[in-house]
Amino acid sequence: MIKKMLCLPLVVFVLAITPVSAASLEDARLIDSPIEAYEAASVELMVDSSSRVFSVVTEGCELCPEPRLLPARGFKVQVGKREVGADGYRRVSGQAGTVLVDSDSGMALMVIYPVQQEGELQ
Repeated sequence: MIKKMLCLPLVVFVLAITPVSAASLEDARLIDSPIEAYEAASVELMVDSSSRVFSVVTEGCELCPEPRLLPARGFKVQVGKREVGADGYRRVSGQAGTVLVDSDSGMALMVIYPVQQEGELQ
């Protein structure tokens, strides 16, 4: 009789918290990000006469949504963690890199090139 009395509250407790736990687990999932990263053997920056990037062309990127991407507003280029200005675009263009793409718009948000040897990029 005592065992039955102890088990009943335990069963009620487990049943009561199970839906809460499942809901908590669902809320704890990572939020899907609209930003996707693609590695390419070559990322070429097509630059106009005003040194603005008007197209990002990838080669050797099997998973890229398109080989040519439009740059989004606020498009950035980095070498490692350092942002590169328009004067550095031509020096890094065509090298291997990672392209961050907004999956909703399909536009390139940023290109990140690996860190180069000292003196290659000023």
